[in-house]
Amino acid sequence: MLLKNESEPISDDEWLVRRVRYDRFRDHKQPYVSPGAFEPRTGGSQPDEEGISLYRLSCLGSVQPIVDFIADPVKQSEAGFVQVNVGELRTIGLTVRSDRDDDVKGHVVIPELSAPAFRDAEGARKMCREKMMQLSELASRPEAILRDPNKLLGDRPK
Repeated sequence: MLLKNESEPISDDEWLVRRVRYDRFRDHKQPYVSPGAFEPRTGGSQPDEEGISLYRLSCLGSVQPIVDFIADPVKQSEAGFVQVNVGELRTIGLTVRSDRDDDVKGHVVIPELSAPAFRDAEGARKMCREKMMQLSELASRPEAILRDPNKLLGDRPK
């Protein structure tokens, strides 16, 4: 497989990968992937000021470079991955912007789902929640789930 250079334009036919914690995969609930999997971090040492992070699968080839970057073996085992199509994101009104990361190639952000937008109680937060739900539905399709840690590790407390 020929990998794209991350400086190439992002095309509608590309797939983006999002790392999702095991507790965001919900048995017996719909959508299966929680909308919270797409909530921007608003606190801590690395809030999502520019937007939530995803990676261009066409620049990576697989999720393994992301897994390899996770230092903690427990967190590696708890990491799930879903993919969403760029064209579908644009259809629901989201944009994708390159955001170079020296650690893992193909890093992008969705600016509409940023910490400042999520903190805005006047209206942007409502839009964020709607978009998170739409992303959740896209990511819950069977073909979108690349790695479900709950299927690999068995039952865990949630």
